[in-house]
Amino acid sequence: MADATPPDNDGTVIPVAPAPVADQRAAVADKLRRLQLAQRAQFKQMLPKLPEGPAKLSIKKKLWALEAELYPPRPPPPLPPPRVPAANCAAAAAVLGKYSATKVARRAGDVDIVVPARRARDAAAPAAVGAAASARDILKRYSSSAAAAWPNADASSAYAAHGYCLLKGWLAADAVDALRADLESGRAAHHLNDAVLEQRDLNCDFIGLSVKDRLDATSKARTEAWAYRRLRRAATGREDGFVAERCVLGALAAAARAAAGYARPHLLSEVFVVKPAGSTTAFAWHRDDAKQLAEIGGTESAAAFCSTWAPLDACTALSGTLELKCTATGEDKRIDCRPGDVLVFDKATWHRSGVNASDSDRSVHYAQFSPSPVLLDGRLLWFAVPCAPTRETVPATRRRADALTEVPRVVRGAVPAWSLTEAARALPCTVFQSPQGAFCLDGTRHPDALLTQSMASQGTLGAVLAAAVSTYAVLDDLQDDSCKALGLPACPLTDLGGTRPPQFFVSRGSTTTQLHRDAFANCYVCLHGERTWTVAHADHAYLERSPGSVSGDDDGRVKKVSVTLRAGDALVLPKDWWHSVAAADGAGGYSAAANYYFDEAAKDEEPPPVAKRRKL
Repeated sequence: MADATPPDNDGTVIPVAPAPVADQRAAVADKLRRLQLAQRAQFKQMLPKLPEGPAKLSIKKKLWALEAELYPPRPPPPLPPPRVPAANCAAAAAVLGKYSATKVARRAGDVDIVVPARRARDAAAPAAVGAAASARDILKRYSSSAAAAWPNADASSAYAAHGYCLLKGWLAADAVDALRADLESGRAAHHLNDAVLEQRDLNCDFIGLSVKDRLDATSKARTEAWAYRRLRRAATGREDGFVAERCVLGALAAAARAAAGYARPHLLSEVFVVKPAGSTTAFAWHRDDAKQLAEIGGTESAAAFCSTWAPLDACTALSGTLELKCTATGEDKRIDCRPGDVLVFDKATWHRSGVNASDSDRSVHYAQFSPSPVLLDGRLLWFAVPCAPTRETVPATRRRADALTEVPRVVRGAVPAWSLTEAARALPCTVFQSPQGAFCLDGTRHPDALLTQSMASQGTLGAVLAAAVSTYAVLDDLQDDSCKALGLPACPLTDLGGTRPPQFFVSRGSTTTQLHRDAFANCYVCLHGERTWTVAHADHAYLERSPGSVSGDDDGRVKKVSVTLRAGDALVLPKDWWHSVAAADGAGGYSAAANYYFDEAAKDEEPPPVAKRRKL
């Protein structure tokens, strides 16, 4: 190679011998071990600072796995071979000889014992439908029906007649517990003891206290669910906040839909209201519309919105529960309710609450929802986060999504035979190496992603094929000249709308990706070698490492199914389905694949701006 023989000062060429393969492997392995030791030290520093819970358990599991790899147990010494009498050996040899695969003649009555190969699982995949298959038809075969909440006739009638309605037992116990945990974290983070709460009008505005005036008017946290959830976790300091988020953006939004009939509720605000035991603070008759807007110098809003009042403690006359005035009759009604109940009332409904004369706190989660963004002087009033109303609990989602998980749809023989051309070997790319063959490319600072990034260098596709350890490279957003140099076939499913520039993946050695998802539907073509896809349903959203994250952490309880693609096969998968991909080399010691993304989202729905999608 020209680069390996630089000229000296005399203009002559001094040959430079490449490093032996064994030295390359040793250097990569040494670098990886040093990185793993640093990662282990980081985990050990993190553990004492974390509270007991799923986040700490996840770090412990990763630390245990890391230490098992760094310090593998020594195998026990081999046992001495047993001494078997010669007569017994002869008898065993006679029996085994009857089943020998090399025996030409078999005795009549003998039965072959056939052990199915692992590849037999491909038979469970949907039958190939030929290269003329329709991607739209294939996508329709995937089950993706989500549990939704619709208006409730009794609740909407009561709400229309009185201006409020009480939904008994609306929230599941785990949702109430999650809200309590958020309240405790918020109070601890901002030092909100009883005296401070009294000074703050009993208001625990955990998000407002966290961001203060730093939240820009154009921040995505105001209008996009994934960004609001990320902001909410930062405000509570809880990384395991999915249940509480599902409660606010799902179950409480469903309460607003059931009562007020909002087709697509938008979260306007949420706070906690805490009346400490013995508190003498009482709220006189008021309406949320006028009171809240007056605090920021506004006037009554013409936009509709409603409030959800979810008690975290028993609310009675003694503890200062809510009292509302019926909009139709003007009658006063005291609402006694318990944790799990949700009271929904209109912005124009008059209400008040008394002192807490009990010997325990009276805590309430208080949120507001609108049918569309609420504006003040042409700008968002607070938040306008679109919600997905549902009362489905996380365990119920797990069961439903597992039942809908099915083997990915595959088109066998969708493209003709392909091989990497000599011209393509010179194409520049980023080369990733890993002795274990595990790669995580999601652009974040997660330890797995940092480990992959630290093992990267600039090279060519030819360098991937010549590597001595497991290696992987990707070419993103390929233009026509690059596609021509690679000899990529056209997307085999021609009915795909909004197709984006393809990607090309090449790897050497047995390699795997992290569990991840894509914001677009996939038409994935295996060009050389084999690619095994392991998938889980898109509704297992709680697997995400952080709100809107491309990567997920498998909790071991999610149903997954696998299918293997061979050269020429194409796979179609809807957006947001979780998947990991394992590669196995073909002839020439490498494997390759191409991916064609296409947009199946509705025109008014934008995909979340998560990290750039990459797959093996």
